[in-house]
Formats: sequence, C-alpha cells, structure tokens
Amino acid sequence: MRHRSSTTMLEVRILNANEVRTYVDQVRRIHDVCFPDDVDDVSGSDDEGGLSNFETKDDRFWDRLAACHNTEHVLWFLLVERGEANTSGTHVASTSSGAHPEGVPKKAKPATNVILGFAAATRYATCAYGMHLAVDPKHRGNGHGAWLMREVQSWAVTHGYTQMQASVDAGTKKLLRYYEKLGAYVVVGNSQSGGSSATAETVTRIARDFDALLCEKELRMSRELGAVGGTSGNKSAARVTKAFALVLGVAFGVFRSRR
Repeated sequence: MRHRSSTTMLEVRILNANEVRTYVDQVRRIHDVCFPDDVDDVSGSDDEGGLSNFETKDDRFWDRLAACHNTEHVLWFLLVERGEANTSGTHVASTSSGAHPEGVPKKAKPATNVILGFAAATRYATCAYGMHLAVDPKHRGNGHGAWLMREVQSWAVTHGYTQMQASVDAGTKKLLRYYEKLGAYVVVGNSQSGGSSATAETVTRIARDFDALLCEKELRMSRELGAVGGTSGNKSAARVTKAFALVLGVAFGVFRSRR
C-alpha cells in the first residue's frame, strides 16, 4: 500500500461532459494503460481512421469512450488525490544573496490534483448503466475501484434507480464469477452474440439491485477507508478490485455478497 502524506486527500468528483474535459490528459493516460487494445490511433488520413476536419483528438477520445451513447448524457466520476497547498515550515537563514530571512514562511506550493481512476455511467429508461471503470495500476489494491462503483451506485439511487446494469465480455469467466460473488446476476435473455443465433455469445448483460440504505452503508465505508488512504479492514474488497481494470460496459456497485 502506498503511503500518503498528511497533505494529500482523496475525493471523488462527479463531472458532466464539459467539466471532465479539463482532465482529458490524465483520463487518457489511465485509459490507455488499462486498455492498451483500445488506444485510438489518430494518425493517417480520415479514411484510414484519422481525424476528420470537424473534430479534435480530444473530441474523438470522448466520442470513443461514449460509444453508442450521447457524450452529453454521460456522467464521469474521477477519483482525485488532492495535494493541499503547502505553507508549513520556514526557510533556514542563508548567506546567499536574495535568501529569505530566518522565520519567513516558505512560498506556498500550489495544490495538485492527480487522477487515480475514473468511472462513467449514463441513464436508461428503467435502470442506470455502468460504462467504464479504470484505476491506475500503481494505485490498485486499495479499494479504489469499489469506491468508484459505490459512488456511481449512490448517484443512481438519488435519481430514482434501484438497479444498475452493464455488459461484460462473456469470455472472461473469472470476471463474471467475481461479479456473481459480489452480488451481481446475469440478466437472462439480454446476452448478445456476434451474429447468428448459432454464434456463441460474446457479451453478457449483468445487473445488481440495491436500495438507498445499502448505498449509504457501502459508500460510507468506502469514503472512510479512502480518508485513511487504503483498505484497512476491507482487504477482501481490495483483493477483488486489484485484478481488474474494466472495459466498456462493466457493472458498478456489485460489492455485496449474496446471502
């Protein structure tokens, strides 16, 4: 577990499609590390997959992440490590020209905002839909993925939803078992194949039901653990989170085991 100094804190920021663009470089970096097979190559001509005359590299990045959804309807959840402006300490007296005299406070260092992970979701008619989850590999194993999921789930319940759905690669059996262990279930009749009915399914729809009380309990636990910089007392959640940076269509808030 990475040690954090007392001058940093973690928080999840909920941003709309315009606000999240401020963090495009950091979101892109995490996306490209977590999903190397989905890195967008914007080189070449328009016919070869390059940029059109009507979009920028950033526009294309957000469009790709939104996939078939309207980018304006996607909500982004960024896990931010926020460094406080450092005004503590004093300069030591020096004989150098222009040195600060003894006892004069140091010039404050600007606060820094480092993105550790992100999630994205949108609304459906009868449920909320989880689209992305990614955590910087250097910061996995600290329960950050669970925290992001619970933030999305809590957003959903405040807008009247009691279910999250998502689509998972049917070939990742380990991932499906992981979600089932944590409370998700397969939505019968909503899996998809690559073509004909004889084709093996490639995408499995999964869901998780919840209520406001459960959301509050789970989110409070994640926020308290995040405040101390780790998963003390929640190592089980850390273990299952560590292995997965999840692709488009992964469910959120599936961290309660069935009983």
